[in-house]
Amino acid sequence: MQMNANERLAYWAATVSGEHTSTALERATNAVIDTIACMLIGFHDPASRRAFEAVAEWGGGCSSVIGYPHQQLPAPWAALVNGTSAHALDFDDYNEVPSFAHPSAVLFPALLAIAEEKGKSGSEVLDAFIVGVEALMRIGEAVNIPHYSLGWHATATIGTLAAAVSSARLLGLKADAISVALSIATSHATGYTSQFGTMTKPLHCGFAAQAGVLAAQLAAQNITASTSTLDGKWSFSGLLSTEEAQGFDAPLAKLGQILAIDEYGLSIKRYPCCSAMHCLIDAVLEQRAGYKLTPSEVEAVTVRLRSTYVDILPFVFPKNDAEARFSLTYCLATALVTGDLQPDDFSRAAVERSEIRALIPLITIEKHAFNAERGPKAPSDILIIKLKNGQIIEKVADRAVGMPDCPLSRSELMKKFSRCAWPVLGDEQCRQVQSLLQNFEGLQDITELMKLLRG
Repeated sequence: MQMNANERLAYWAATVSGEHTSTALERATNAVIDTIACMLIGFHDPASRRAFEAVAEWGGGCSSVIGYPHQQLPAPWAALVNGTSAHALDFDDYNEVPSFAHPSAVLFPALLAIAEEKGKSGSEVLDAFIVGVEALMRIGEAVNIPHYSLGWHATATIGTLAAAVSSARLLGLKADAISVALSIATSHATGYTSQFGTMTKPLHCGFAAQAGVLAAQLAAQNITASTSTLDGKWSFSGLLSTEEAQGFDAPLAKLGQILAIDEYGLSIKRYPCCSAMHCLIDAVLEQRAGYKLTPSEVEAVTVRLRSTYVDILPFVFPKNDAEARFSLTYCLATALVTGDLQPDDFSRAAVERSEIRALIPLITIEKHAFNAERGPKAPSDILIIKLKNGQIIEKVADRAVGMPDCPLSRSELMKKFSRCAWPVLGDEQCRQVQSLLQNFEGLQDITELMKLLRG
């Protein structure tokens, strides 16, 4: 009997070997280091703290909440809070094509919560993460770009499905149960890009992580569900995408041929803001340094990017840090003034700096006339700087440092980790955590690591 999309993906997730490529394991290890760094710097964000306060009164458990030394929570609630922290500053990794999502800020909070509760090893967590990335990217191939263009936040929607698959893999569920977990997750999979610039945007990662844990644990208890919820008329793809999407046949044919994490990789951020801006930010910083530009020399800046990106960056004069993370004008003006873009640039005081606000009216954002949205046909971003002396500086901005074809080195990644972790952990604990993370695959269980991360 021919299997449908749920069953094909679930069967692969249950039976694939845990012996993954060295590239997959290296990328997964880098992802856990980066995600924990983002959790540590993000746990004190108002969205994260309020999420913790909302769920903490509902009882204790065995799973750690990063930054909170005195209270552990049940796995779904820990996943919710840690997922929110991981995405609070928009500093976590991302994948553009094909998922248009933030994989690690959903998958690792779910997996760490389960692993601590169930006594799983570091290698088991990395294996489940690689399986979850596979689910995320193959579903992304099937439904995007139409899914994202309709206004669905793929991190929340596709991320929920991937978190269910990866959680089920970590729990050791059989194919039938993974198919059920995936089906249950489709009933949780929602989230709109209209939430960008609010506290609910990082909550999308928390919701997806929580839902993935819950779906897998419900499936483990033999809850029943339809196992035809990915494709078909009344399904995830049928209801949340369009006929322009390619569907599941081609993506799922790759299962067992090449791992998605090897094929597409993950992009690790240098700047704590929406990834749609990173190519242009790098371009501005490169031209600023190369031409030794000062803001007083700039007459006008014009940028062109695809319409999908323009639509999710609506804030011209941001009123707070959340809006600033989705303000192309603010981020480019800040890069021109400061020569960098770091977490301190997103405080309320930083957002209101007069020298930044004075530059914003000089920046014009245009949409590409040609607007192919995926793969090699997607148009590159364009930066044009006109100086007061009449000189025109033009740059094609088609990649950012941290993307898979221009990755951060492990040394650069650990520098990012230190910047994020040191204010929370201090010198000694920071070094201990770094040592454990460098050998994450070799950890027999993650209890010691999570205890340190509680602070």
